[in-house]
Amino acid sequence: MTSKLVTKTLYEVPVPSTGFLKEADWKDSSYCFVYAKKDTGEVRHVAIKFTRPMMILRTAESFCNLEQIEGSYDKLVEVEQSAWREKWFTPSAQKRSRATEVHHYMIYTDSVGCFETLAESWEVIDEPISRRGNE
Repeated sequence: MTSKLVTKTLYEVPVPSTGFLKEADWKDSSYCFVYAKKDTGEVRHVAIKFTRPMMILRTAESFCNLEQIEGSYDKLVEVEQSAWREKWFTPSAQKRSRATEVHHYMIYTDSVGCFETLAESWEVIDEPISRRGNE
């Protein structure tokens, strides 16, 4: 019997990932992507920044399972009752990291695959880069 991931949606990307101007990637504790707003053409850089990420796992698109894709396609989710979190965030790890709370976050985007992290918290930084035609 296969267990189904239970997730809670935290953030949805503002455009389909098939429309990103640059492939999403992990950089400096953040999951980053660039997109253009349809109504204004404004180019924006988004960083989903994680506080104290303890583990990061990237699964290439061709190796992702259905639960990863369906559970987190174009959205950041928190995996509830995470076996991965329980395996690694042991009392010993808690003591070493001095963290009292760690969450299992996951996001899947087209052509990139799935990124998962164990981290304390997250925030979205969505900043303009330029407007198309005025770059």
